[in-house]
Amino acid sequence: EKQGDVWILPDERNVPADGARIASLMRRIENISPGFPVARKENSQDQLKVSAENHQRRITLSTGEDDTILFLGTSSGLRESHIRLDGEVETFTSRLNSYQVPVNRGDWIDKWQISLEGIDRIEGGDIALVKEDDKWRINGVDYDEAETITDRIVDVVEAIQDMAVLDLAEPDDEAMLEWQTWTAHVGDKQYTYRVAAGEDKDRYAAREDIDFIFRINEGVYDTLYTANVAYLLEGDKKTDVDDAASDQAAQVDRDS
Repeated sequence: EKQGDVWILPDERNVPADGARIASLMRRIENISPGFPVARKENSQDQLKVSAENHQRRITLSTGEDDTILFLGTSSGLRESHIRLDGEVETFTSRLNSYQVPVNRGDWIDKWQISLEGIDRIEGGDIALVKEDDKWRINGVDYDEAETITDRIVDVVEAIQDMAVLDLAEPDDEAMLEWQTWTAHVGDKQYTYRVAAGEDKDRYAAREDIDFIFRINEGVYDTLYTANVAYLLEGDKKTDVDDAASDQAAQVDRDS
């Protein structure tokens, strides 16, 4: 449902929807150019799965006053499906596929609603990361001029900055989860994140200014859960043995 310029899922507590995905679907629907019908008889509708009782997708487009209903059916070719307009007998083909109209909630929510742009400081546990001259550093740690930022620090920054959600989550007992807290700063504003592990492989995240709990990727959770200063600094270490092994491997490649 569209409210103003924003799409939401009204049956899911008005959680923001993926406006870009919806816009893409609408463009595909608006650009349907079916040509000649491939079937003109009502008894073909079940076979092609475009009948009211037997279809792969039922798409209802509403203006608030009038509804337009499309039935999407079996594949009619590469990236094409059979389609029928409700109230019409003829079946056509279109470049619209069932996979472009998923029926899972997680496919339609805004994946980036808790991500942030312009972060310049991140804090969590014993870590304080600061952005200086477009480079991220551990605050309070002396760096040699030759040292560069480690991949592990980048992983932590990206885990917060680019945190994508998979779906809404409703943990059985939120209070029993062991939440880990992170704070991200964007200028004078700060945003508090919580991440936790549930049963099996369920991993949760929440941002205090957004009234939802989400499922997130297990790898994102693991990056934040294992992060501490000692772990991040290990990524800076490169021993003489490592250098010698690299040189030897390079020599083998040249010899071969």
